[in-house]
Amino acid sequence: MKALENSVIELQEECERLEVSLKTILTLGNNISVPTNKDGNNSESSSKTESVHIRLPEIPLPKFSGQYQDYQNFKMQFENIIDSNDKMTDNQKLFYLKSTLSGAAAEIVTLDDSYSSLFKALSDRFDNKRLICNSYFNEIISLDLPIQDSTKSLRKFVDSCQKHIRAFKTIGLELNEFAETLLINIMIKKLDKESRRQFELSLI
Repeated sequence: MKALENSVIELQEECERLEVSLKTILTLGNNISVPTNKDGNNSESSSKTESVHIRLPEIPLPKFSGQYQDYQNFKMQFENIIDSNDKMTDNQKLFYLKSTLSGAAAEIVTLDDSYSSLFKALSDRFDNKRLICNSYFNEIISLDLPIQDSTKSLRKFVDSCQKHIRAFKTIGLELNEFAETLLINIMIKKLDKESRRQFELSLI
């Protein structure tokens, strides 16, 4: 019985010592100052937040949806703005490149998902002179008919024809006499009877 009482007393004393130790630790903890930034925030958590929320600057970039006739212009602009920027890492360039793609272009997949491999895959797929030429030719065939007796509509038609003819030259394709004659005849057939007559008279 005496031994039991001694054990109880020792247990109580141990509890008291533990309580004193806990109070001491809590007191010391409250007196420890945590470095803060000028806004009063915890500097460690603030730095972590900043590292998580780092955002690359928004840069106006050309968009590319996979239309062959648009690739040459897209490639030239992207190379001038992003590809030639030596201060950017490949990961940053990859981020910007992916942000410009949509449609069929966005579906291009590479094995290592790197900037250089994606840019090369896009060129291999869309920098195809024959397919680009076909797309220009199809656009000419698909031009809307000018409205009869509408000067504005006729001017728009002529401007569109000239734009597409110039597009052939941008890919290094010079039109010979036969090709020019063929294109002109295709365009003329889209004109109304009176406009065609006026055009024929202008050639006399």
